[in-house]
Amino acid sequence: VNESDYKKNLDKYAFIGIFEDLKQSIEILSKLLDKPIYQMPHKRKSEKKELKVSKEVKEIFINNNKLDYAIYEYGLKRLKR
Repeated sequence: VNESDYKKNLDKYAFIGIFEDLKQSIEILSKLLDKPIYQMPHKRKSEKKELKVSKEVKEIFINNNKLDYAIYEYGLKRLKR
């Protein structure tokens, strides 16, 4: 997989889920499979800690991980269709 063919490779899959959007991902997958949504018990609950990342750090991360970030962004777009 590289920057010129990652979309073509991802488009081979009927479904791509996103962990940060797990609930929506599971709902879409259940519709695609025509199956009821499995209600997973949430046994471990911890306080949600919001991680503040500066714009500069985010830009450095994206720049150092261009292909990974492009794949992630494309996955998000596919999930939102």
